[in-house]
Amino acid sequence: MRLVIEKKERLLLEWVLSDKVIFTQVLRILKPEYFTRPLDAVVEFMIKYHQDHNGIPDVDLIEAEVGVPLRERGMDEGERSYFLNDIEQFCRRAAMQNALLASSEIINDPERLGEAETLVRDALLVKIDNTIGTDIFDNPLGRIESTEEVRDVWYTGIKKIDDITGGTGKGEIGCIFAESSAGKSVLLANITQKLAADKMDVLVISLEMSENLYSQRLDSIITGQSIKEHSELATTIADELEKLKPDYGKITVKRLPYGTTVADIRAIAMEYQLIYGKFPDAFVVDYLALMGSTLGKNAGKFEATEDIAFALKDLMEDTSSRCFTAGQLNRDGYDVVAIRPQHVAGGISLVNALDWAIGLAQTEQDIENNQVQAVQMKVRSHDKTRSPSIIYRCPKTLIMQDEPFTDEQRRNSVKVDVSGSSAQAVLRKRKNGKLTGQEKMSKILEL
Repeated sequence: MRLVIEKKERLLLEWVLSDKVIFTQVLRILKPEYFTRPLDAVVEFMIKYHQDHNGIPDVDLIEAEVGVPLRERGMDEGERSYFLNDIEQFCRRAAMQNALLASSEIINDPERLGEAETLVRDALLVKIDNTIGTDIFDNPLGRIESTEEVRDVWYTGIKKIDDITGGTGKGEIGCIFAESSAGKSVLLANITQKLAADKMDVLVISLEMSENLYSQRLDSIITGQSIKEHSELATTIADELEKLKPDYGKITVKRLPYGTTVADIRAIAMEYQLIYGKFPDAFVVDYLALMGSTLGKNAGKFEATEDIAFALKDLMEDTSSRCFTAGQLNRDGYDVVAIRPQHVAGGISLVNALDWAIGLAQTEQDIENNQVQAVQMKVRSHDKTRSPSIIYRCPKTLIMQDEPFTDEQRRNSVKVDVSGSSAQAVLRKRKNGKLTGQEKMSKILEL
């Protein structure tokens, strides 16, 4: 019986064979299983021929070896642009179809969930890489000037925290470590408010508190109204939020259960992208210790925690976003002011996966004064320091700031400044005139 050759697939392969540069660009994403018979055999032969002979087989050789006739084609610039886009979409779609089919056979086995996640993630990452890497001698000035812009650093707006961390760029993760009830979730909520005030769209993943309770916490931090009187002040808070809405990015709070994996968060991110046409600018995951790994029950705490951190980092890279999260200290970290990586629950490997990490410590005096000490634990792109910084918290509104709250502020509502004079507003001016890294930091320190 004669096999019918799929015309579109044959045309794509003829274009692959038309140019050596094209061939090498797409070879890494081509797989025989993406194509119907008998073209799968053509792809298999092309790959093997290139591996053995470092070249491209011509159409006569392919017909002689595989029995499939192909045309020798040329390619103009329009066809080239169309082809590169189309072959990438074709391979990604085929990879996803294969991943979904394979996942359907293993999805009900808890021990193999990691395999299913890997299949889907790999399918999403099918992409033509048009570069061989960075040549450090090729336009070094342009490369150096663009590095920080490509990183697209964002700051929390809490100056003492930003002084310790140096900001958070695309694809990066910052983590706050503390013992239970030491303020890590409250600080994450304050960071959420600061980011949204700088027009960032933030997706909050809560693995502990309900969406309503987490939203109430944000209500108080955003409006400066007492959280203990949230119900009584409902109309005031609602009116204030309505006024502030034009000055803020989106804040979306999603409650997910204990044991949620990065694959679950990835699914929420994909749904977010379908609804809003973009991924969130920032993820706030509250918090790491409540997440589950896809490595299975046999994985130790060390391996599972490391897997979660690196999978979360992969998600940030894939969505060009950044993540703020929190983690627990182990028993050795309790009642310690000089918090170090060895005090982290999950091991030093977790800290190594992060771009920055800070610890929150409290003495009895700190607790009495509604303050915490923020200690730098790890940074990649900033100066190292051992000096702790004091962050103050208003017990009435949960707002955290660099300076102590006055008696008047404690008695009255604390209003949040969203006038646009934030550190991020300064950095956004780079579109009209680039600032050097030192100039940017000087501006931030002035705020």
